[in-house]
Amino acid sequence: MAQSGTRLPPSATGLLSKSPYEIMRVLVALRDRGEAVYAQLESGRPTFSSRLVWIDPQMQFIVVARGTDPATDAALLARPRCVFA
Repeated sequence: MAQSGTRLPPSATGLLSKSPYEIMRVLVALRDRGEAVYAQLESGRPTFSSRLVWIDPQMQFIVVARGTDPATDAALLARPRCVFA
């Protein structure tokens, strides 16, 4: 994996930032480290899990790789918005 020189804390759990530049910094670091991102789509359904592929420089969207379950991928694509962890 390419190293961006940007470091994340060992555990980002509990951190919240509304700054677009801070969010971009964290997303780029997650992508560069190959970290997984997760989304709980619906109660009772499996969690979507994937990796970041692209982060829009204009900070409007992200691209994630396909997950391991086609049904979960379809459920993600059916949503207008999603919160990733």
